Amino acid sequence: MKNFNRAAIAALLVTGAGAASAADLPRYKAPPPPPPPAFTWTGLYGGVNIGYAFGASSQETGGLSYISPGALAVVPFGSAWTTGQNLQGVVGGGQLGYNYQFNPWLVIGFETDIQAADIGSHGNAAVGIAQALPIGPHLQSVNSTKKVDWFGTVRGRVGLTLPSMPNLMVYGTGGFAYGQVVHNVGFADNYTFVGAGLVGGGALGHGYYDNTKVGWAAGGGLEWSPSMFPSWSLKAEYLYVDLGNTRANSVPLNGGVPAILGGALGPTMPLFAGTQNSPTRIHTVRAGVNWHFDPFAAIAPSSAAGALPSVKGPPPAFVDSYQPFQVRLKVAGVIPLDGHGRVYDQGSGYPGLGSIGALSGLTGGNGQIVGASTNTSTAIIPMLDAAYFLTKNWAIEAICCVTPHHIQGTGTIASDFARAWLFPPSIMAQYHFTNFGQFQR
Repeated sequence: MKNFNRAAIAALLVTGAGAASAADLPRYKAPPPPPPPAFTWTGLYGGVNIGYAFGASSQETGGLSYISPGALAVVPFGSAWTTGQNLQGVVGGGQLGYNYQFNPWLVIGFETDIQAADIGSHGNAAVGIAQALPIGPHLQSVNSTKKVDWFGTVRGRVGLTLPSMPNLMVYGTGGFAYGQVVHNVGFADNYTFVGAGLVGGGALGHGYYDNTKVGWAAGGGLEWSPSMFPSWSLKAEYLYVDLGNTRANSVPLNGGVPAILGGALGPTMPLFAGTQNSPTRIHTVRAGVNWHFDPFAAIAPSSAAGALPSVKGPPPAFVDSYQPFQVRLKVAGVIPLDGHGRVYDQGSGYPGLGSIGALSGLTGGNGQIVGASTNTSTAIIPMLDAAYFLTKNWAIEAICCVTPHHIQGTGTIASDFARAWLFPPSIMAQYHFTNFGQFQR
């Protein structure tokens, strides 16, 4: 019995010592899960937009004055006018930019965009002039059209956010603007003069401007990234674009040559100088979507490593995967291979008027109008292409785009003859070389 009691007491002492020893050991807790990464606007982004443009209540100014009386002996009076401008149309294109978030409320960045546009306006004016014979009263008029085929900007951006709503940014923007501007103007003066009795006469002219203009742009907008899709954002933006002024000048096509009246030669037409000055200032309102990515971001350390020394293992094997569909937005330039042509006079035209060559005396013996040519413009366009991968290497690609061109006469027949909207659908087969890491080509 004594031996049993001694054994029991010994067992209790060992158990108590073991319990005390276990209580004295330090406790190890699993590290808490890492917090989700804080939202940031830092990184590259790209996207598409569509919107509407309208004029900034601008007006065109111009005038017509005579520099030679011709056979009328008296120089006709000139005039000045003001015409309204109603620039408006649809715009759409793509943008690319970079943001850097300095702190929870300040974002600095830059953005460049290119827009296809169908912006146009039309205006006209007429001024009646009372003048004594031998000219008599006459009516001077102008018909002016303006087109903006495309434009782009390069701008800085300053954005403000709130710590309570980090995925909403209000920003202002401003910078450099450029675009293709076409300005087409027709001038006319109809008057009476004394020939064999009182007979009507007139002078016609045309001015043309087609070039890339530069200017500035400024505006602002809102950009919001949904919490469920932090790599995407939606934006609404206002932008004011000023591409400066264009000026179209003209002399009469039929000045300095005899008029044809009733089948007979009339007096020599006087020479005038006409001009029209037109501003290109537009408001744009656009909506767009952006995809955000940051190739320069550091890779976050593994949470399982904790304070343990790092043990670097072999890099993970590259998995060469592909998606069956791929959609891309691209910008391209279209340059006609033969953008210039010769102009020929096809005959006498209407007997009472004659053709351009007959009236001006510029038609040569080969029928070609001297000093006249045509020009087909280049175009900068957005392109949408969709590819379907049959395998990871072979794909079929379809390209869709619309290329706007204008065809104008130059030299002695300066005029805007026609506009062409071409739709050249293309289907191509592609072979993609893989195993280039993050890149494919």
